[in-house]
Amino acid sequence: MGFKGKEKNIDKNTNKKGPFKIILSIIGWALFGIICTIFVMNQIDLRNGYQTSIFGYRASIVVSESMSRVDASNQERLKDIDVLSIQINDLIITKNYDSFEEIQVNEILTYLRSDGQLVCHRVIDTYESDGYNYVVTQGDANTQPDFPVQYEAVRGQVIKVIPKVGGVVRFLRSGFGLGGICFTVFFICLGSYISKQDDKKSGNIKNEK
Repeated sequence: MGFKGKEKNIDKNTNKKGPFKIILSIIGWALFGIICTIFVMNQIDLRNGYQTSIFGYRASIVVSESMSRVDASNQERLKDIDVLSIQINDLIITKNYDSFEEIQVNEILTYLRSDGQLVCHRVIDTYESDGYNYVVTQGDANTQPDFPVQYEAVRGQVIKVIPKVGGVVRFLRSGFGLGGICFTVFFICLGSYISKQDDKKSGNIKNEK
């Protein structure tokens, strides 16, 4: 009788841990899936010259400190704005503009420079000249504005900044990162397989008893 009571307690504890393990597994796979999705989105967009978006959204990685602080020369202009500090390796989510008229001064956007570099800066002016629409931007930490770019070079408005996640995506681009993905998937599958085998063994032992 004492042995059976002990067995029942073990079964109860196992049942209690079951849902918790399932929740952790779901959260882990969800986070892994999100990071991999962002990685794939970024890689596709990068290889296509930042021409690819998913439903108008794209994910990009910050690689400079031009929006990390406000230079003294820009403090007066930005004094009434809730300035967002954007650091190196932050991940930015942008949404495409539907028209040039949507762009507003002081918004943060991304545009493609002539050398193929994606720039994330704040809008300080917009204007039309000789039938072309132009946008002038400047990094909050910079003392001089950027060279005006045509609206066609604009890639979208920054709507969300996720700190440091871009560093993870950059790591995944490397050989070590890709190897890490393969090993992670392998060990997750191996752990799942071992767990299932243990459950089967436990079930067989109970049936024999």
